[in-house]
Formats: sequence, structure tokens, C-alpha cells
Amino acid sequence: MFYLELVDRGEYSNYWGEQVETPIFGGNSVSLDAVMPIRRFKQLRQSFCFQCVEVNDANHDQAARIRPLLNLLRMTGPKYVSPGRNLALDEASVACRSKYGKLLIVYNPMKPTGKYHFRLYMLCCSTTWIPLNFRLHCQSDLTERLAGVTTQAEAQALSDELTVSSSMRQCVLEVVRPVYGTRRIINSDNYYTSVQLLDAMRLKGLYGRGTVRKSSARFPRHVVIEKNDCTRGTSRQAVSADRNTVAASWYDSAIVTVISNADASTLTSVTRQVRSDKRTFSPPTCIKEYNINMQGVDRLDQVRGRFSLADGHSFKKWYKKLGLALQRVLYAQVGTRTN
Repeated sequence: MFYLELVDRGEYSNYWGEQVETPIFGGNSVSLDAVMPIRRFKQLRQSFCFQCVEVNDANHDQAARIRPLLNLLRMTGPKYVSPGRNLALDEASVACRSKYGKLLIVYNPMKPTGKYHFRLYMLCCSTTWIPLNFRLHCQSDLTERLAGVTTQAEAQALSDELTVSSSMRQCVLEVVRPVYGTRRIINSDNYYTSVQLLDAMRLKGLYGRGTVRKSSARFPRHVVIEKNDCTRGTSRQAVSADRNTVAASWYDSAIVTVISNADASTLTSVTRQVRSDKRTFSPPTCIKEYNINMQGVDRLDQVRGRFSLADGHSFKKWYKKLGLALQRVLYAQVGTRTN
């Protein structure tokens, strides 16, 4: 299957039989007939599975067919690596239009990989891009998702603790669970970040930094600057002594609002190309640090997109497509460690 992804010949039958490259290599055939017959390849491809699940009322996990692989990757992700202090939390997508996976497939027309896709909430190191943990967007209980990853008592305790939180904070706190108490900084965008989230992560021994929506609850409105009332490079900051949190707003090419409990309320310098000239601006420190450390998941997507098995093969069954994408996450993880 790796060879089929590296060498694009169209239909599967084009990889067997007489090949046009045979005379170029001195009569040595590059056909896959020497490996296995095409009939056996199709049988193996059809039998590709991770777990046989019986349909009954007791099974409520929508991702049960692929749960063993999910839990295996979640256990081995942070086990053999020591990530940096800054981590990036964002979502990744795996394009799929299978009619059998409607309950797990999300529609988003803005995604370049495909409008219909699986959504993975991923936590990656900001410097090495190594994935540390992730969660598949699906309907399931927390105890089911952590089965085999941690003890049942710990999973139940975490489930009871997160019951009072919103669904988004529950998702973030579950994904960052492997780094509890490490004093690392979680960088996230405005889809996840809120003042309440930073308070919750501080109780878990973590810091937070991220863009936030102007209408977010408890975000100080007097910090937000308006585009019509300022020029490029204008910034405004406010500090909460009770929460040890700084809120900042800066006008670059657009208005950027950031909240952080990991940075001081100081200014730094950046260089921007304005027409034919390079100009120096003074943004808040938290905004510059956010721009530097928020690219972990996006970089992993670039590595995962190279020679992706999921993009090179189509399946009717959704779990086969997702399984190949998760295997590519593992290969990217191993390759990054090796390099």
C-alpha cells in the first residue's frame, strides 16, 4: 500500500502484469506479481479491520471499531519523548465521504483537505511537532475513551470532575491530561480559549495562551481596540492581579485579541513588510509568543500529508480510512523523533 501511494498508476490492475519500466531496468520487472497476486491483495484489503464490534444496546461508542488503535496511539504518544515547554492545541482533519460514518463525519466547507472529514483535537509540541495526545470528535463517554489509557478509577474521577464544565472546556482538559502538573504552556486559538479555560488549566498545573473572541465572557471590553480609531501597530493591555492574567489587543493587518497567564505585560519588537519598506512595530509579548508557538498541529499536518495512505486509498468503510490516517500520525511521530 505504501508503494501504491508513492507510485501513482491509477487503477490497481495497472500495478500487475507487464510494466512500461521493465526495459529501462534491464528486464527486471517492477510488477507486483512477484510480491502477491492481485486477487490476494484485494482480499487482504477487504479484510483490513481493527476490532470486530457486535451491535447491541450496551455499546454506545461510535468509534468502537477503531478504539484499540486510538488508545494505543494515545498511550505511546507522550511515553518516549520529552516535549518543550510550549504546546499547541488545534484540530486536524481527515477527508472522508463514507456513508457508513455519517455520525463521525463533520462538514466544514473551509477545510482545504475536504468539506466532509473526521475531526481530531490534537496536542502537539510547538518545536518538534510530535503529537502527544488527541481526541476523535464523536459521541462517546469519557470512561470509554480512556479505557486502556488510564485506570478506570482515574477515568471515572476525571469524568465526574469535568461534568460541571462546558463541552469545549471538557474537550480541552481531556486532551491536555497527559501534561497535568508540568507547568507547560498550552497555545490555542479562539475556538477553544476563554478566561474560564485558563482558570481551569491553572488548577491543573498548566498555563494558557491564545486568541480570544471579542464577545467572549469575562474578557475585558475596554482592552479591545477598534480598527477605525487606531493605526497599525497600536496596542492595549490590561492585567488582572487576581488571576495573574494579561489581556492584550493589537492592530496588525487585523485586530488581534489575546489572553495569557504565561506572559508579562511587556512589549517586544517585530518586523513587517509594508509595501516596499520594512517597518518595526511593538506588539505585546504574549501576541508574539502566540505567533511563534501556535504552529505545532499545522506543521504536523504538513508532515502527515506527505505520502499519506489515507489520501491515496479510498474505502467504503470509514474505519479503514481513519485507521490509515492514524498510522500516518504514528509514522510522522517516529520520523520526527529519528530526525
